Amino acid sequence: MKIISVNIRGLGAPHKKAWIKEICKVHKPYMLGIQETKTKEVTLQQSYNLWGLADGDFAFVEASGNSGGILTMWNKNTFTCEFLVKEEKFLALIGNWNKIEGLVGCVNIYSPCDVKERTKLWSKLDILCAKKEVKWIFFGDFNEVRSSSERNNFTRVSDDGTKFSKLDRFLISYEAGKPWNKLAAKVLERKWSNHAPIILSDHSKDFRPTPFKFYNAWLKDKTIEEEKRVGDRGEFIETGLYLSRQTQKSQRINQSLEKANWGEIDKEVMKAKEEVKCWEAKTVSMSALKEEDRVNWISARRKWLDLEEKNLDLLRQKAKIKWIKDGDENTKLFHFASKLRERRNCIHGLNIEGDWVEELEVIKKHIF
Repeated sequence: MKIISVNIRGLGAPHKKAWIKEICKVHKPYMLGIQETKTKEVTLQQSYNLWGLADGDFAFVEASGNSGGILTMWNKNTFTCEFLVKEEKFLALIGNWNKIEGLVGCVNIYSPCDVKERTKLWSKLDILCAKKEVKWIFFGDFNEVRSSSERNNFTRVSDDGTKFSKLDRFLISYEAGKPWNKLAAKVLERKWSNHAPIILSDHSKDFRPTPFKFYNAWLKDKTIEEEKRVGDRGEFIETGLYLSRQTQKSQRINQSLEKANWGEIDKEVMKAKEEVKCWEAKTVSMSALKEEDRVNWISARRKWLDLEEKNLDLLRQKAKIKWIKDGDENTKLFHFASKLRERRNCIHGLNIEGDWVEELEVIKKHIF
């Protein structure tokens, strides 16, 4: 996922168009949201000149007088728009995004300065969000400052240089962000607008293989117990240092885990659940099932519940939450907590001798 949002404060000037084109060329976003275009109409040719992509599409809200105007452009190979909702202060595209199951709503917002008008806007957006089957991504100029501390991470500077505000944001639902572990928003260089462009992207970087970690839930797997016994008898390596022996032992266990489908336990849970549904769909009354079918149904249900328990045990430790003994099977919370920790631990870049560096090879060379 890669989305860029920028309040351009008028798209008519050639140098501003060139700036947008440069941003698209460098960062290659899958979607670009522009606020305050101050234009009545946007043509296909104008969109292509900005986007520079033949497989692109666009939608816009015309400006009201000499203010407002919203433009959203996207890569049709990544996002397919099924329908859209246009209002003066927002443009909502609803469709399908690669890697995200179900409908996704991408809402480009240009929020008004007046508090009452902003309240009306968010009331409309609240009604829009009532569509529970849609996963939402909001971006744009929210025109809202929550606290004075946001002056430190500002995205907008007033013309006289006296006001520093964080007005431009991304607001993404848990379901929309779930396929990406390391989503992060970053402020780009402010050039031909008093608003800085912001970019939302996946910051996954392959520094090196992550350290091997053993989860308590694996102890319930008989395959792992057998591998542990083999390793303890010294059958899996004859020579080498102790550290080397332990490393190879860990690799052996890791391979066994993959065979036992621990790496894809979510898929296994869904598969088992669907199997149970198939058996139950045969008849409403359990007494109408044949004895053989009845045994198969009980077996499938036991397998499903066992997998659910294994998944819950794994998530508990991943989230590093000390739950009470009887627990709370809120797996959504566990998923959220583990992904949040992973994002916080991610290295997006490094300050090297006063310069901010994001290139993977440069960072690895500096660290290792």
